[in-house]
Amino acid sequence: MSSSHLSSRGYLGRPRPTDFGLRPVGLWPAAGWAALTWGSFFAFTAAWVSLVGAPSSDSALPKSLGADRSTIALLAVAVLVCVIAPLAEEFFFRGFFFGALQSWRGVWPAALVTGLVFGAIHIGSSDPAYLLPLAYFGFALCALRVVTQSLYPSIGVHALNNSVAFGASQGWQWEIVPATIIAFALIALVLLTIPRLWRPAVAPV
Repeated sequence: MSSSHLSSRGYLGRPRPTDFGLRPVGLWPAAGWAALTWGSFFAFTAAWVSLVGAPSSDSALPKSLGADRSTIALLAVAVLVCVIAPLAEEFFFRGFFFGALQSWRGVWPAALVTGLVFGAIHIGSSDPAYLLPLAYFGFALCALRVVTQSLYPSIGVHALNNSVAFGASQGWQWEIVPATIIAFALIALVLLTIPRLWRPAVAPV
């Protein structure tokens, strides 16, 4: 096995973080595309909610997880929704699932299927009226990964959206800002740790 092959796929052909989109991206281009993505999702959701007469916010998930039972429960649900969910869902759906489908069927069919599946997994945890907007969100996050060539902006938009939505479901106002900052700090800590934990196997000699 040549050294060039090892460097392109990692030792022993193991995937690297960059294979899942965990790669650096320019701040301002990423911020611009991220703002466009979140803005389009917000506009799509507002139009859909107005069309079908759905409630203005979806508080089904925090309530179903017991966020209103105690302060500890509230904090635990906040971490789950604002930190763990964006990391886990983006790594799986946009990092793995979309990438695999893209190699098989191309970018936009893969983005469409990923979006539909992303919306479908929220059945039971979200108001049914929000499933289509969530499917659009999943599609838009795929597009964001394509244009930025990185998973980081998708994680950021997902975390921002979940933090704002969670805060709104709790009736928060100014509290949403520090909660979002804390969520971003925890996510950044995890993302900075991943390369250190993703140790390649020992190369053959």
